[in-house]
Amino acid sequence: EFWRLRAAMKDQCLFVGKTISTFGNMTKVEEMLTDGQLPLTCGIVSESTRFIFRSGSSRLFWLVQMSKEMWDFTDDGDLYFKRFLQFAAE
Repeated sequence: EFWRLRAAMKDQCLFVGKTISTFGNMTKVEEMLTDGQLPLTCGIVSESTRFIFRSGSSRLFWLVQMSKEMWDFTDDGDLYFKRFLQFAAE
């Protein structure tokens, strides 16, 4: 999939913020750097262009087994369930 995307973008002019739709996928240019890691605002894709693909839709699911102890109070008056939610939000 990424190989076809790179081939479709060859010899195209790209700029930071450009959205590209290829093969049903939406891709957005977030950042462009030179070989010396200096930022660019635009450029042309060539054979030597290196891409870094990052997914914007990755997710993390936590499955928590609830028990009756989760509804008990801690020594300072908080519910264990509330304390877990605070931990998960960090």
